[in-house]
Amino acid sequence: MKFFSEVTIPLSQPELIVAYSNGLSSLSAAKILLDAFGLKDTFHEEQSSPYYTTYSFLAKIGDLHVPVVGIRHMSRFKPKTDLVKSAWKVQSGKLQKLGG
Repeated sequence: MKFFSEVTIPLSQPELIVAYSNGLSSLSAAKILLDAFGLKDTFHEEQSSPYYTTYSFLAKIGDLHVPVVGIRHMSRFKPKTDLVKSAWKVQSGKLQKLGG
């Protein structure tokens, strides 16, 4: 995670990170980001159905706040783009309140 936070993020300056997640109780990219960088009070569950689980949070990575949207892994599930956009919008609003 050190390379990710010190090299990848500063070079890429992402507006959004979409990360695969099969839930918060098992190891996944979104869970790792949430545990390492997530601002827990920004967590928002957009959809919790077994097929379309989508959630979001702000990650503070170095000096940058980045919205993260967690979606089910596409090897078995189909993400709904409207849920991703809605979750991103929620976090973008929280980001604006932070001044970023």
